[in-house]
Amino acid sequence: MNTNMSRRAVLVHDKALIKNFWEQKIDSQYQVTESEDVRMKKSALKKLRNEWVEQLESRTKHLKKFNEDRHKQMQASLLTTEPTLCKAESVA
Repeated sequence: MNTNMSRRAVLVHDKALIKNFWEQKIDSQYQVTESEDVRMKKSALKKLRNEWVEQLESRTKHLKKFNEDRHKQMQASLLTTEPTLCKAESVA
């Protein structure tokens, strides 16, 4: 019976050690995660990314407008030259 008691004590002791070990691991991982979150919030990278996105969107908008204006100008120039071509063909 004495051996039974010592085995229980050993098992309880080992269980407490294992529990303590994993709690320390979890706490240290939590602290690493917290410090990483704080670092990311302080980082200027997010702000820079947002600025780049705004610049790219603005550039895309201007290029799209430029292409639309150019397309309208080409259509307008075709419409103005088309009647003169028809007159030249009818004269010849």
